[in-house]
Amino acid sequence: FAHLSILRGGFRTLVVPLVAAVLTVLIIFLSGVYQNWVTGLAELEKNTQIDGMVLSLDGRSYADLSTSIVDIKRLRETEGVGEISVSKGVHYWLDSEMPEFGKGFGAESRDLWIYQQPNLVAVSELRAAKDFYYQDASVDWLPGWDESMLRETEVPPLIAFFDQSGRIVDEKEAEYLLNFEYPAVASRTFLDEHGLELGDSLYCQIQIEYSPYGGGRGSSGMKERMVCLRIVGAYKQQGSKAHIYIPGSAHCPTDILMGEEAAEKEETYRKYLRDNATFETCRFTLSSASLLDDFRAALSEKGFSEVGRIHKIRTTIVLSDAAYLKLKESMERNISIGRTVGILIAALVVVVGFLVSWLMTSSRKQEFALMRGFGAGRIRIFLSFFHEQFVLCLLGCLIGLVSLFWLYAGSPLQLWLAGAFFVLYLLGTVAAILVNGRMKLMDLFASKE
Repeated sequence: FAHLSILRGGFRTLVVPLVAAVLTVLIIFLSGVYQNWVTGLAELEKNTQIDGMVLSLDGRSYADLSTSIVDIKRLRETEGVGEISVSKGVHYWLDSEMPEFGKGFGAESRDLWIYQQPNLVAVSELRAAKDFYYQDASVDWLPGWDESMLRETEVPPLIAFFDQSGRIVDEKEAEYLLNFEYPAVASRTFLDEHGLELGDSLYCQIQIEYSPYGGGRGSSGMKERMVCLRIVGAYKQQGSKAHIYIPGSAHCPTDILMGEEAAEKEETYRKYLRDNATFETCRFTLSSASLLDDFRAALSEKGFSEVGRIHKIRTTIVLSDAAYLKLKESMERNISIGRTVGILIAALVVVVGFLVSWLMTSSRKQEFALMRGFGAGRIRIFLSFFHEQFVLCLLGCLIGLVSLFWLYAGSPLQLWLAGAFFVLYLLGTVAAILVNGRMKLMDLFASKE
């Protein structure tokens, strides 16, 4: 009888699966949008990297600082910290470009002239150079070279040219260091002005501030030496000075920068670097924004300073997280609104499904009366009407699921919501059947649909 009712139902047969399909699609679509927001926020927290840097205490300067290896080691040991990029520059000049200076006050003028020259910068990554803090470096590379040479190429430290007393090393080693070619990245403007091309070499003079490990009185001071450079990259100059960039190990060997323990017998200059080397800039990356709160707590526990607040460690750490926090706040607000609206709409859809099932069943009182009049029992009547609505609603839900999943990837949550709608629709059917089943036979015949 239920199957015959379906076949003879006409409009009623079409309405039930149509309504069920539409409401199923609506529920799944709304839950999918909400779930996408939640998943998007989780992916944002997991995959977003936060840039950090060392700044001056007032937050105004990110260069010409003095960040020690000890502080960098503390930072490196903090969970979530990825690559740390540092730089250290010394002034360089070409002998042919230095003016003649007299004696006496001429020495001061010479020092002032050197101080105004561009820098030869030992840098582990171009983004750590102050000229590239807020803009990407555009570099043309000599075939076989790329930016990785700044971090991976091990070269003699510039300070190794002098022994523990600040004197030049023995002639054999001095000759080797003098002719050692440091791979370098120079500005295109500098190359054009001096008639140089990629692959060419040049000699320049540098001035190094030197204070030997445990050195005695009078051993400190400024030392000058010649450096041989081989141009392997050319960048587009943005500032007024043509800085040249060489591997970071030229200032501090990689193993020392990484904080490896010192060997029992180690050269004096390496011990000096390990204890005294500092860096003018320092940038790092927090691997995941999900670690942001824990990272801040770890910095505070270690004693790093904040802008305007001096703590145990004077090194001031700043995170570039403003854009991320703003986006996260916006997404959390959308999720909160979506959660509230979604619950209301889902409840409304379920109620509509319940009402539709009630109306589609309770409007058929005369069919109840005919079945009762021909002697059908209450259980048979209940199962007949329930089976009919079960089949029609299930057909509509399946149509909704298949049509939506064909275009949209579903999830267990959406299946649960579709199942909840299906159950609530059947509850409406059960309620309508039970109410009609309690009515007297003559009342059923007398009632109008």
